[in-house]
Amino acid sequence: MKKRNITLFTAIAAAAAFASTAQAAIILGDTSTAGTEPVAQRNAANITNDNGLTGSGATGTLSSPWVNGWLGNGGTDWARVDLGDTYAVDTMYVWQYHEQATARGMKDTNIYYSTVETADASNFASGDWTLFVAKTMTVGWTGVFGPYTPTDNIAMGGLTARIIAIEILNSVSNPQYVGIGKLQFDGTLASELSADPEITSITSLGSGNFELTLKGEPSTSYEFYSSATLDFTSGGTLVPLTGGGTDVTTDGSGDATVQMPLAGSANFVRAQ
Repeated sequence: MKKRNITLFTAIAAAAAFASTAQAAIILGDTSTAGTEPVAQRNAANITNDNGLTGSGATGTLSSPWVNGWLGNGGTDWARVDLGDTYAVDTMYVWQYHEQATARGMKDTNIYYSTVETADASNFASGDWTLFVAKTMTVGWTGVFGPYTPTDNIAMGGLTARIIAIEILNSVSNPQYVGIGKLQFDGTLASELSADPEITSITSLGSGNFELTLKGEPSTSYEFYSSATLDFTSGGTLVPLTGGGTDVTTDGSGDATVQMPLAGSANFVRAQ
């Protein structure tokens, strides 16, 4: 893939980097649908609206999911959330359904994601979906009355998605009561992610050798240049990597780790 410019890593000895301006934020979800909606007041729109919800994310609390959540029809079903745009998704927050009974709610599920806006959740075998994880959800009812925080906080690792769906394989034990209290996500709008690479850490290995970690675009090749000052208008000096070569290619998540010798007046390094 095309190389991108430019992130500076300042003062090797100080190990301080300029961070991206894009910040992770709560993604409420634009629309939510489900395979069935047997009870009109407990429809799929409740999955992503704020009915009964106070706060958000890991500390948000939901009250009365049997009023403010979605109830499906039977032990197998699906729920689909359109995030409204493409995001790098970090976390899924799940408030499990319950009716003050441990037998009610989702049990075994598959979580899928897609970048295709029209991805059909009634056909996960289509080429539009990627399986993220098979997940057994935490039981919602703990015997404690009142609002509750998410029953599952699922790390999603910054995956790129427009649509996220849950395939519900069975209920906790009562097949008539399967559903979701709420779903929320956090992450960064894909269009706000910097195309520039960021050197996120640098560690001295001794004898003038350093290990650097890089965050860039997925599966993208980068080179490293050094300079005595922050002025890279002259291009800097291409740094050879330990073990040979000058390029490193990030993995599917945009991460890479490299080692290199830095000597003399190499006070600043950038990736491009």
